[in-house]
Amino acid sequence: MLWCLFFFFLQAEDGIRDAQESRGLGDVYKRQATDNPVKRTIGLARTKNLDAAWTVDLQPVFSPEEQVENTSIYYEPKCRTWFLFTNHIGIDERGEYTDAVWVYWSKDLTHWDARKKAVVLDRKNCTWSKDCIGLPSVIKCKNRLAVLYDAPGGTSIDHLYRDVGLAWLNLPLVPPDQITHE
Repeated sequence: MLWCLFFFFLQAEDGIRDAQESRGLGDVYKRQATDNPVKRTIGLARTKNLDAAWTVDLQPVFSPEEQVENTSIYYEPKCRTWFLFTNHIGIDERGEYTDAVWVYWSKDLTHWDARKKAVVLDRKNCTWSKDCIGLPSVIKCKNRLAVLYDAPGGTSIDHLYRDVGLAWLNLPLVPPDQITHE
């Protein structure tokens, strides 16, 4: 008998603090006080049948202190490792904004260690957007992994009027703790 188990990563927040009508998440980000930011994390839902109900895990994938949202996942068969690409939310005097794309890795899709992570894109290696980078999606293309992301460009932290960027990672992906030097 063949069993399939489907997973869905979802964004979880501790709530929006005002009842003001919003045109989108960008407006919500702009209204947040930096001394009391919304805490974001990733949740996990699962089902064995896409036509049936989903069960949401009671505990988030990461602590809300990680400040992550919007996830894309990739499995690397050569090292039997899952890679979770996600936004990191930066907070400074200008407000909250997606300041980087991080990647976490795990052998088990249902258990992640927040210490096993690395920066994929941020102000140090993105040439056209220095402060606001986010919404990663990954697609395998032959021997490379395309990382699609959005950003407003320059030093803007605007959540509207964004362009799409593309970064390439060579495959196979190997976490730093699994690299062997020959």
